[in-house]
Amino acid sequence: MISEIFHLLYYKIKTLLYFQIELNKTSIVKNIASFFVYSFFLLAFYNGTQFAIDVVIVKYRLGLFILHKFIGIGVFIFGMSVAVGNMIVSFSTLYKSAEINFLFSKPISSESLFIVKFLDNFFYSSSTLFVFLIAGLSGYANYFQLPLYFYAWSFFVLIIPYVITFALVGILTLFGFIKIADRFGVRVTIFIIGLLYIIALSLFFKFSSPLVLIERVLPYYPNINIDLSFMFSPYLKYFPNFLLSDALFAFIRNDFHKIIINSSLIILISSFVFTLAVYISNRFYYRSFLKVIELRLTKSTPNRIPLKNIFDKNLWFSSSLSSLIKKEIVLFVREPSQVIHFSVMMILIVLFISGIRSTQVIILKAASPELQTIIYMAILVFILFMLIAFSLRFVFPMMSLEGENFWRIRSAPIDIKKLVFIKMLIALVINLFIGIILIIFSHSILHSILVTQALITFVIFSMTIVPLIFMMGSFFSNMKEKNPIRISSSQGATVSFLVSILYLTTVLGLMYYPINEYFNARFFGKIPMVENIFSRINIVLGVVGLFSVILSYLISVKQFKKDI
Repeated sequence: MISEIFHLLYYKIKTLLYFQIELNKTSIVKNIASFFVYSFFLLAFYNGTQFAIDVVIVKYRLGLFILHKFIGIGVFIFGMSVAVGNMIVSFSTLYKSAEINFLFSKPISSESLFIVKFLDNFFYSSSTLFVFLIAGLSGYANYFQLPLYFYAWSFFVLIIPYVITFALVGILTLFGFIKIADRFGVRVTIFIIGLLYIIALSLFFKFSSPLVLIERVLPYYPNINIDLSFMFSPYLKYFPNFLLSDALFAFIRNDFHKIIINSSLIILISSFVFTLAVYISNRFYYRSFLKVIELRLTKSTPNRIPLKNIFDKNLWFSSSLSSLIKKEIVLFVREPSQVIHFSVMMILIVLFISGIRSTQVIILKAASPELQTIIYMAILVFILFMLIAFSLRFVFPMMSLEGENFWRIRSAPIDIKKLVFIKMLIALVINLFIGIILIIFSHSILHSILVTQALITFVIFSMTIVPLIFMMGSFFSNMKEKNPIRISSSQGATVSFLVSILYLTTVLGLMYYPINEYFNARFFGKIPMVENIFSRINIVLGVVGLFSVILSYLISVKQFKKDI
């Protein structure tokens, strides 16, 4: 089996190098631009890590224990994202790719194929992530003046096994859902996925809520830099995310005994999950591959009563415009991962809406205007970040999903300008609809000034980011990639994400002062006089947004007209 794995990996790497390295003007410009964008954000991430630690430790004096519990909660959310992402990506790469159909026709064992495809997914989607993790770890280590061996130990002994564990959990979950789908059907399986995801997140945050964490620890002030794990559930400390954060905490305290124990447990858990995944792949992978083919062939039953097809008639527009809109709908729903991932994001939004009222109450009852500002800004960050994530996942791949049949559009009597306009408009309308709902629910008991300004900010932010990400997706298009998840994890998507985060940071920087002034005035019973400040900010952001719309539209049209 070892020789098979090395043989497959050798030709996999050779193929990737052959197809990925291009020596032409466009490719060189893209790589140079990517290098500068990455360098800027790595430096920003390094400094941002130190700033965040300084805020928790020095400004709010929450202590080292709470800091590392926050790190544990953060890496859990990250791990869940890795698991869900790998589950969706692996369905395409393990079951639907033309490559896997070819390899299964060869005398290769199932576990060898599984290991190679897992490593392919893992490093393809995580290479950029590891670079940023190194920057974050460097900022963390420099802040606490940790020794040089910390870098190698934390990355290779803690981070990589941790990420591998969650990636494999996602794939094992996928195997389980395929088994359930074979027994109970696809719809029941999708319902179970959503239900389990909600239950998992709810239970975790119930037992490790940041607010509950602070309430329990602060009575021990000033002794909040010691290990206070005894106050929490003894089972939580064996979760991989808390093993990792506790190991980092042990580095600061020079507790080598705790470092060795926690690191050993992380490696042991990762090794167990990997062994389990390989064992199950040997017994189940090929059979599940055949089951997926069977489910795809029998997903529509001949006895089902056909529903009325909305595509038989024009919509409320002209026939050409209706055809373009219908095409975009079909382009979205023809890929199951699109619908599944969209459903997952909608579940997250529903969870946010269901718990947001209590957060608004916390804002109004906060002990200082500065704390009110920070909590409110956190809500605003979530909403704007959700827009970025949504756009990167569904807007960025819109051109690439046209696929190798894009020549049909080019040869058809279709106005490319109208096509680009429809794509951008659909993306913008959907994002605006979701965002406005989030703004309304998240500001239901807050003052009308904040509601109005939040709506204006979100509309301008959407009109800037959505066209920008669409344009970047056109510039970094890949017509040969059929998996939208991999398109959204590509180098171009990462560059788009970093540029979007830069704009998000700029918007938050502009909004912080007037929002803080508003809460200061309300806290001391004065009338907030911030409308003029908000108006000036809106004018600046509006001009930037208008420029973004026009420039993104023109560049996207130019990209669509190129020979691809």
